[in-house]
This record gives sequence, structure tokens and C-alpha cells, in this order.
Amino acid sequence: MEKVYTKKKNILTRNLAVIIAFVIPVIALVIMFAAREIYPFGEEMYLRSDMYHQYATMLKEFQSILKNGDSLLYTWNIGLGSDLPGTYAYYLATPVYWLVGLLPSTIIPEIMACFIILKAGLMSATFTWYVQAHSGRKSLIAAVFGIFYAFSSYMAAYSWNLMWLDCLLLLPLITLGIERLVKKKRVMLYTISLSVAILSNYYIAIMICIYLVLYFIYLVICEANFRRFKDFLSVLWRFALYSVLAALMASITVMPALITLSSTASGHFSFPTTLRFYYNFLEQIAHATMNVEATILSGYIPNIYCTIGLFMLIPLFMFLRKISPKVKIGKAVLLLVFLFSFSMNIPTYIWHGLHYPNSLSSRQSFIYIFLVLAMGYEVMVRVRTLHYVEITGCYIAGFIAIYGLQVLFGSEDYTLAMSSVSAIFLTLYYIWMMLKKSGKIGAVAMSIALIVVAVAEAMINTNMTGYTTTNRTIYMQDNAAYTAMLNRIDDDGFYRVEKVTRRTKNDGAWLNYRSASEFSSTTLKGISDFYEKLGMQGSTNSFSYYGHTPLAAAMLGVKYELSSTVLDDPLKTLVDEQDGYYLYENKYSLSLGYMVDSLFLDVYFSDSETPFGIQNEIAREAADVKSLFRIQSSVGGETAVFTAEKTGRGFIYIDTKLKSADVTIERNGAVVSENTYSSIENKQLVDIGDVEEDDIVSVKSNDSDVTTISVYPAVMDYDKLDKVMQEMGRELYDVEVLDDTYVRGTVTAGINEAFLTSIPYSNGWKAYVDGAEVKTIPFKNAFIALRLEPGTHTVEFRYHSPGLNAAILISFFAILLFVFLCVNNYRKNHPIMIRKPAPEVPETATEKPVAEREVEITNDELAEMSARLAKISGELAKISEKPLEK
Repeated sequence: MEKVYTKKKNILTRNLAVIIAFVIPVIALVIMFAAREIYPFGEEMYLRSDMYHQYATMLKEFQSILKNGDSLLYTWNIGLGSDLPGTYAYYLATPVYWLVGLLPSTIIPEIMACFIILKAGLMSATFTWYVQAHSGRKSLIAAVFGIFYAFSSYMAAYSWNLMWLDCLLLLPLITLGIERLVKKKRVMLYTISLSVAILSNYYIAIMICIYLVLYFIYLVICEANFRRFKDFLSVLWRFALYSVLAALMASITVMPALITLSSTASGHFSFPTTLRFYYNFLEQIAHATMNVEATILSGYIPNIYCTIGLFMLIPLFMFLRKISPKVKIGKAVLLLVFLFSFSMNIPTYIWHGLHYPNSLSSRQSFIYIFLVLAMGYEVMVRVRTLHYVEITGCYIAGFIAIYGLQVLFGSEDYTLAMSSVSAIFLTLYYIWMMLKKSGKIGAVAMSIALIVVAVAEAMINTNMTGYTTTNRTIYMQDNAAYTAMLNRIDDDGFYRVEKVTRRTKNDGAWLNYRSASEFSSTTLKGISDFYEKLGMQGSTNSFSYYGHTPLAAAMLGVKYELSSTVLDDPLKTLVDEQDGYYLYENKYSLSLGYMVDSLFLDVYFSDSETPFGIQNEIAREAADVKSLFRIQSSVGGETAVFTAEKTGRGFIYIDTKLKSADVTIERNGAVVSENTYSSIENKQLVDIGDVEEDDIVSVKSNDSDVTTISVYPAVMDYDKLDKVMQEMGRELYDVEVLDDTYVRGTVTAGINEAFLTSIPYSNGWKAYVDGAEVKTIPFKNAFIALRLEPGTHTVEFRYHSPGLNAAILISFFAILLFVFLCVNNYRKNHPIMIRKPAPEVPETATEKPVAEREVEITNDELAEMSARLAKISGELAKISEKPLEK
């Protein structure tokens, strides 16, 4: 028992720095979250930016799938329908997410916060383990640099991108793995850690792969000692082989994701031809100081702060005598490559997977932080090898640099007081190094003192720049009422649901209903373009129900709408209410599919037409109804004013990019309506309600920076709308079975008619008519359509993610190959020694075994052996008398 206890104690002692590196960030972040009153310490939560709009909703949908045992291939709750493997690869592939199926659905924000805290601790621990393994020196000082890694400005800015964090905590393991691959021919750590990184988040893994190529070149030139060119070729082959194997092992997520991305706006490449700089090169160095606001949604300057001590440590690295000049030059070149690539457009395009980032600039800057911190650790554990004058000189240089950068780039966001805080902490590190150099204070006390100072610096900077919160009560307050009303809908047909005032574009995923909006990097370009044509919100990574008309809503199958206010709309009927929230049913709604004239599939959407013109064209081709919308002349100015030319439903299309607008309607000299319309920055249609002929409508920008606007007005005719909907709803698809990946129903086709659905077009959907597979036709590259013969048909749709089967096979055989290579390498390096038994002697043999054999020695042989022994003894005696040489 005592031996077991001693063994455990030794394990803890040997890994004390790693344990401390994990525990301190976890405790520090819990304290910080409590101070920010994040639930359960208050009514706040940490859901920032895309974490608020995308990640929480995606995780909630994933949890629902796990709890209900639904398909992992397709969901109707994200947008009009979405491929799940592609979504999973980008947002949900982190392995710990599989645990959410065991947890309550009401604490999704808290689950995500816990994951961030744990991953920050693991980042610190893996970095600590790396620097100790890399340098061959175990020290509590390593934990300090692990803490800096977990509390960098990259984390302050981007910690809410929690699916990226797996790659950050794996980076130290991958780097140690490639070092072992090059120097020791050991491949297991490199291959497995890289494969898990690609599996967890292929996007950030792209940046790690680019870094690995650069770091491999550095290792080959600066650290590896090849005696023969053949040795270099062997290492190059090993690096290429196991890098490819790592990627192939992760094919199960990567291949479906790449196929999905090919249908998005990100699937189109346009390599830049002109090199340009974003900012002054020195300006980014100013962002390496304390308390500077993190770059998130705007700007190009990278988040590269991790500790102010690096202003002194990086120059001191060049004075380390046990570091070879080749290594110093190689590390310096690596840092310069990163710094220049941050500030130039073409490297930025390459680093981000042949795309420019949509905000969140320099997403690879965590690799730079990793490199500089590793260099800083090398200095701290070799302080005693430096001269006092070198330490003092670099401290003075760093001190001057801090204030010099403030003079050059100072602003209200980069003040003298902020620079002074940086200078104070730099001075504390200088004092620590001088004391460490003197050796007058014990190593443990010095390590504890450094940890205290480092934690103080990290906490102060993070408290000033990161982890901003939002109100949890507001985010969750309508959930119970909306969920209850949705569960009470008694409707066996197909329908979609939307919110009049949404919280996110992914509310369908959050509240578990089939929606018509989406915000994700896997948004289909065809759907987004279609929405834009009809005057609804659409962009490279989203589309939204905002800006819909009754015609557009019907085509999308939106039958019910949730509202937080009472609606006065002749086209909506109140069907349920609870706790001040309401459920309305739209008067017009089409099924998942409906019959149209075959010529309708070729309807032309002109680029020069306004959304009103395009919807008029739809009405004409689908129902032979002309001028569904009475389009009036455009108006503009500081206040755009127009007079309604007929009675009906008023709409405006604001052809100016702005966030909100004030709309006033006057009738007979009296104001009958005043409303502010927000979230209109995507140039969408705005439904201004009913107008009467000769009403005067005034539209004015509500944005301080937009003074002049251009407006296209139109009035929809209710009678014509009814005629259009009667014709389009004449023969609807009667959906009998609707599962995640399977739809079956019947429809009756007339002569020269086509079957149009609101199922997003994808190669994953296969259509079957009366049991026979038929070709699907893309309508406007957005929806699935079919050509049907006259008569009643059973139409089925089956979905399977494109490329998934091939990806599974590739991953399986890649893993088998990797295991085979590892076993083969082990056998080569650890040959098995087999002892052969002594041959058995037959009982009939007269010769005895060797062990039992009698040996005869003559007197002459015995005398000769004695003489040799005496001679050897004499030589040993002479040697023992001589003094030992140094």
C-alpha cells in the first residue's frame, strides 16, 4: 500500500506544473464569471456574437437529436432543411459535445461556458507539458507560460468560438509530435493529435497545417542534423505520409463538409492579384501590450498579446548561449513570417483557407502566440546564464518600446495609463529576473512569486478586454410559452413556423420547429440568392424570413407565426396564446410541394428588377395574374415621400444600406401610423401595413451616418393575391410520411405541369415516382422540382449526405493503415528475441548432454592456464599502482 501511495505521489510531483497550469485558469475563470454575475451566480450569460446567434442554437439542435434519437444526416429545423454532417463538421465536431445528450436542455449556455473554462485549462496544461518536454527541463515556471497561453488576447477576443479551442489545446501536442517525427522518427503523437484537430474543426486545422509546413522547414534547416541526403528524404517522406494519413483518418467529417461548402458562397474562389498592406507594421506590435481592446468584428490588427514580459524576453532569447545561432535565426524568421502575413492581403487569403475572413481577422494568431511563449519560457529557465547587463539592456529597450508605441498610435482606446500598467508589469518581471539571477531566494519561492504576478497580469487584461455578457432572462423568457404553443398545434399536414420578431436566424433549431431562416457558414448559396431576389434577407452565410410577402411566405410553406405582440393583420388568424405570447395561422400557405405550369420552372428573374417586379413575374407565370404589386416610381432624399396610388397592402424596398428607418403614414392630413423598422440592413422589403389611395407615406433614415435614402414603393392587391394563391394551391402534395431523411406523399399532375417543392436543392436528395428513381431539377438553383406525367403519383424523397459513405471507408482504411505502420515500426525497433530450446538427446545416444559431460584436462594444459592467469594478475597490479588521470 505504501508503494502505491509513493508511486502516486511521484506522479503528482513530476506533473505538478501541468496540474497547476490546468487548475489556475479554471479557478480564475470561475471567479471572473461569478464577478460578472453569469448564471448561476446571477442573471447574465456568456453568449457573444456568433455564439449567441449560431453556436448555442446548433448545440441545442444537436442535443435534441441525441435525446430523441433523430437522424444525424438531415434536419428540417435549420433553414428550410440542412445537411447535418456539414454543419456538424464546422460547429459540433468537438468530441465533448456528445455529452450534451445527457444534460438538461435548459442550461445550454452554462454547458458552453463550462466547456470554455475546461478547454482553457486544458490549453494551459498542454502548453506546459509541451515546453517541459521540448526543453527537457521541468519547472513550475512552465505553468506560468501555460497560463499566458490560456489568457491571451486571442482568447479574450475569440473564446466564444469554442469549436476552435480544441485546435488551440492540441497545437502543443501537434508541435511536440512533429519534433519527435523529425528528430526521433516517432509518429504516433503527431498523427493522432493532428487527425483529432482536423476532425474537431477542419477550418482552424487548415491554419495548423500551413504552420506545420513552415515549422517542418524550420526543423529541417535549424534543428535536425542529417548526415546524409538520404536521411532528409526519409524524414520528408515520413512527414508527408503521416500528414496525409492524419487528414484521411479525419475524412469522415472533412469530406461531407467540403461537399456542403461547395454549394455555399464559400465554394467560390477569387485569388487576389494585387498585394496590399492593411496597416502600419508597428501598429500590430502596439496590440501586444496590456488592456488594448481586442479586435473582433471590425479591423484587421491581430490579437497577439499574451504577456508584456515578451517585450523583454524575445530580445533576451537572442542572447542565450545554449541556443544555436541557427535556431535563433530560424525562430526570428518564423515570427517575421507571421507578423507580415497578418498585415498583407494575399497571406491572409491563404491562411484562411483561400478566403477572406468575414470579420474576426487573423484567426491564425494563436500560433504566433504559441511560438513567442515557447521562446519566452526558454529564457526564463535560463536566466542565470544571462549577464546582468543583457537583462537590464533588454528591459530598458522594452520599457522605451511600450511608451514609444503609445506616442505613435495612442488614442482613447490606447491611453498613457494603459501603457503605464504594461510598464509596471514589465518592471516586475525585470525585478524577478534579477533576483533569480542572483540566486539569493529559493527556487520554489521564486516560482510562486512569478505565478502570482502572471495571474495578476492575465486577470487584469482579460477582465478589461474579454468575456462580455448578455442577459440570460431576456434570452430565455419566451421559450416556455412558445414551446407549449408549438406542442399544441394539431396539424397533420406539412408546415413551417416563423417568428415575427426573431431572436436569432436559427430560432427553429433553438425551439425545435421547422423554420425558414438560417445563419451558418454552411448556408446554401442558391437559397440565399433566391431570398434576395424576392426581397428577403440574404447574404453569404445567412437568409431570413424578414422581408417576406404573403406570396413568398406561402411558397416557403410558412403556415404559423409566433409573435410577442398582438397583430392586426387580415391575413393572419390568432389560434393560441400563452403568457402574453401569440400563435397565428397564415391565411395562405402551400404544402411542401405543389403543381405549377411546366413553363414556370423557366421563369426569368432579371437582375435589374426590384423584388416587386420578380414577384409580379411569379404571379403571372404561376396563375396568369398581372401586376400583383402596383409598382410606383422610386423616391429619394433626406426624407423619401410618396403617395399611394391605390388601396391595398403597402410595401417599400429601401435601396440604401441602413439599420433602421422611420415610416409615417398620413391620411386626410392626420397621422394614422408611425413605426420604426429595424434589422433592414440587407436591403429587404418592408411591410408597412394597409394603405388607402392618396395616403402620404414618409420614409426617413434612423441611422445617424445615413442622411439620404432611395425608396421603391409598391401596393399589393388583395384580390389578385387570393387569385394567385387559389391557382398555386389547386393541387398540393399530400404528405403522408415526413421523417428527417424520408418524405412520402401523393400528388395529381395535369398536362404540361411540373412538381415544385420547397425542399432545398441538394445532390443528397433522391426522388422516386411510383417507386422509380427520377431526375431532380433545380429551380433557380434553390429548390427541387420534378417533371411528372399526367395522373396521380406517389412521390418519395430519400436523403443521404453526399460523400459520406466514401468518407467512412477512407477513414476506416486510413486508420487500419496507420495501425499497421505503427505495429510494423514497433517490431522493427523492438525485435522479439526467441530462445530456442536445447536439442533433446535420444535415450539411446551414448553421448551425454553438454551440462553432464566430463571434461579431461592434461597437466601441461593446466600449467599453461596458470601461467596466463599469473601474467594477467601482474598487469592489473601495475595499473592499480599508477595515479588516476583526469
